[in-house]
Amino acid sequence: MTPPVLVTGVSGSGKSALTRALISRGRRAISLDAYPGLAHWADHTHTRVTRPANPDLRWLRDHRWIFNSQVLDQLITIETPGSRERPLILCGVAANLASLRDRFGIVIMLDIDPATQAARINNASRGNDFGRIGDSARWLADTYTTEREQLRAIADTVLDATGDLTSITDMIINLCGGHDAQR
Repeated sequence: MTPPVLVTGVSGSGKSALTRALISRGRRAISLDAYPGLAHWADHTHTRVTRPANPDLRWLRDHRWIFNSQVLDQLITIETPGSRERPLILCGVAANLASLRDRFGIVIMLDIDPATQAARINNASRGNDFGRIGDSARWLADTYTTEREQLRAIADTVLDATGDLTSITDMIINLCGGHDAQR
């Protein structure tokens, strides 16, 4: 079994847009935020909680967006049966990624600067409202450096993701071993 590739990055780095671009180019890619039962908000005991409509800084400090390791393992088993030429590309970020690192063959980090992050999360066409609700924009700005350093620590490759989506998609495809299925 070819282990999956993880593409990660801070909020606004382009993971969801990249997932859509990879799929449109014939790649097997999944946005981990959208996978049923995988990603959720949790308290310090890892108990699932519901995010308030407008979370304040206190709530955000006391809760984390995490991946359920059992659901991740099921996803990997279901989506990567046997040996495949092209790896499954999983795109997402969670506070517990370091403890899940061993599930991935390669970890690629999409790196953006704080100004790019702010511009992207403020774009209402972005499907994810985090960064536009409650104190989430302030929380993202406050935690940017720490989260970026944590992701760099588990990444095999760091890509500048401030450019256009086509170029970033090309780089990911090259890192994952090859050419498009359609182009």
